[in-house]
Amino acid sequence: MNSAKTIAFSWIGAFVSVAGFLSYFLVFARYPAFRDTPWLNVLLILLGIGLSGLALRSLFSQPKKWWQILLTTLPLLVGAFCLGLLIWYSYFLSATMPLTQQTPTIGANAPDFLLQDHLGKEIKLSKHLGKRILLVFYRGFW
Repeated sequence: MNSAKTIAFSWIGAFVSVAGFLSYFLVFARYPAFRDTPWLNVLLILLGIGLSGLALRSLFSQPKKWWQILLTTLPLLVGAFCLGLLIWYSYFLSATMPLTQQTPTIGANAPDFLLQDHLGKEIKLSKHLGKRILLVFYRGFW
């Protein structure tokens, strides 16, 4: 593979890494299975880093100039930056989010709300004051 193809192959790897990073926010953050642990995005970014790494390895088997090494190394750094940014965002920044002031504490009265049941009938919590009520909150994957 000549050096121009090697450099292009390396930038394709950078494009895959950036696409893996951006797709987390544009597509996968909507789905809890991917939002909570962005394993698919990490795999896409690692694929891009691998492509850029293969291109860099291929470049060293050819006669090279400093600018060819730079143009092949930069996409590898872009992929590493995307991976670091995604891990920082999804694991560290999300874990340090402050609790809201409206979050009920254990033993406190539940705030009044209006919801629909499975038949579409509206149910208001304040209409059931004095009664024992079991509230079940289920975070499903539908």
